[in-house]
Amino acid sequence: MAPAPLIPLAWRTSPPAKAPGGPGVLTYEPQLPLAPARRFARVDAKVAHAVVAAIKKALPDLEPKFAVRVADLLPQHADDVRALFQKSRHNLSDADVERVIAIVDENYTP
Repeated sequence: MAPAPLIPLAWRTSPPAKAPGGPGVLTYEPQLPLAPARRFARVDAKVAHAVVAAIKKALPDLEPKFAVRVADLLPQHADDVRALFQKSRHNLSDADVERVIAIVDENYTP
């Protein structure tokens, strides 16, 4: 008489496990850090890149981090723009402030 197998035959011949949701679908754990970004994002990446490029073109001597701040916060008023550039070495004139607001207005509509 042959000894009984340790693992039943049905278990050994089962198909390999598949990832839930298929390829390209994130499971619960990888989705957790993305949830706040999706919830609080005001614009998509194309609009943000367009705003940054336009700010860099309009104010070429400006540090890139300030152009990213404008794209992140999308200021609608002159006081908001001045608050963003408060720590900048670049002093914005009233015309520059209006130009920044115009760039935001033409690339973003709430």
